Amino acid sequence: MRASRDAIDSLVSRYETVQAAEVGQILHRNADRSGRQAEALREDDQLIGFLVESQYHFPTFQFDRESGCIKDLVLYANKKLGASKDPYGALSWWETPIRMAEAQSPLDLLLAGKLSEKLVDNAFRALQMGM
Repeated sequence: MRASRDAIDSLVSRYETVQAAEVGQILHRNADRSGRQAEALREDDQLIGFLVESQYHFPTFQFDRESGCIKDLVLYANKKLGASKDPYGALSWWETPIRMAEAQSPLDLLLAGKLSEKLVDNAFRALQMGM
């Protein structure tokens, strides 16, 4: 499902993003400037990437630039989200406040160092139960 132009513009304006070729640089894999590695990571649900004018853009909150990797909790949650199948829905999950976490979003918790696998699991259980 393709998001509307307004939805895409809104996403782009709210997040710092990088294009596929820059992902290899962030991950210290400079040999891949073609963006193929980023595409493989996106297809494997490891990264959220959304299409903007024939180029994939990847929100930078997913990366630990110091260690040159994808953040572990991002990998964990994105896999559960099936991020490649619905990147806009996955990004929406990262933005949506969680009642059991004092109405903080998973993204806020991640950036504050308060997100855990247990909290991700509990949030998914609540989501599946329609809470």
